Amino acid sequence: MLRLSPTLVFAATVGNTALAQEATTGEIAALLEDYVRAVNELDIDLAEEIWSQEPGVSFIQPRGHQRGWPDIRDNFYLGAMGGLPTRHLTLGEFEVHPLTDDTAWSEFYWTFEASLPDGTPINSAGRETQIYRRENGTWQIRHVHYSGMPTQEEGEGF
Repeated sequence: MLRLSPTLVFAATVGNTALAQEATTGEIAALLEDYVRAVNELDIDLAEEIWSQEPGVSFIQPRGHQRGWPDIRDNFYLGAMGGLPTRHLTLGEFEVHPLTDDTAWSEFYWTFEASLPDGTPINSAGRETQIYRRENGTWQIRHVHYSGMPTQEEGEGF
């Protein structure tokens, strides 16, 4: 009978966990690239691919709170983003935090440059948290919460 030492078992488990986390980070990085592309190109088909179609998905942002993919599509993508002739979302560095084999979340800062129909430029920056679940082997966005940049220095009171 082959006996493995507890140290060897622990090392193998840690190694597999690190590989799984690295794979999850890479898959979610690709999803984030698609998220940016869906906004910048107003690609509704791509947005529909990356968002979960299951009940309970939501999007909290300064202009509202959308619940369910149809509401997100109609009010965020077609409504808010669709009303801007030009859009350019750029993500800064991001961190991915795997929770289980099928759930993870990320956090990042972003900048957004766009123009109104009359040509007036819009420039904003903010921060975002996204929550994901693997559905049928593919990572899907389940929730987004974004807000503007902090209004005071970190560590200051209210």
